[in-house]
Amino acid sequence: MIYLAAPYSTGLPEGMEPAEAMRQRADLINKAAAQLMEEGHIVYSPISHGVSLEAHVSADNLKSHDFWMNHCFGMLDRARQLCVLRIPGWEASRGVQMEINRARRNGLLVTYMEA
Repeated sequence: MIYLAAPYSTGLPEGMEPAEAMRQRADLINKAAAQLMEEGHIVYSPISHGVSLEAHVSADNLKSHDFWMNHCFGMLDRARQLCVLRIPGWEASRGVQMEINRARRNGLLVTYMEA
């Protein structure tokens, strides 16, 4: 399984409503996940999965980085590869950097993908 890492709220374009910017960001990540799937890979994208759950998560957990990373790491630990989507904010994203570090510690192949 390929785990697709990408920033969700880091590196969003300025001058745009944050909710709209994040919706567009999620769509971009979904397209990358679909591309990998069409290439024949089994893919897990925490953004693709998590965004659909946001409306059903408590306000405290919705804002909790630890809540989301716990779920992310649970899936990353089952992956064989980490693919980092290089979109604005990927280098500054705390979550993406945590995922890269964990993948390397676990000996996973780390690759990069352009949007």
